[in-house]
Amino acid sequence: MDLESVCAAFGCTNLAPKRTCPRCRPVMYRDAVCQKANWKVHKVVYREDFLNVEGGAA
Repeated sequence: MDLESVCAAFGCTNLAPKRTCPRCRPVMYRDAVCQKANWKVHKVVYREDFLNVEGGAA
């Protein structure tokens, strides 16, 4: 199964997510509810990835 075809929110088994994170497009969510529920986890991962790409990690 392709990971891009599954909602990123923990516990959601939706196989046809429609929403993307506005900043990191590959992350997909079923809807705004799943996106909001996953935000606490996703923001940590996003910040780490962003800092690594931008060279801002200390």
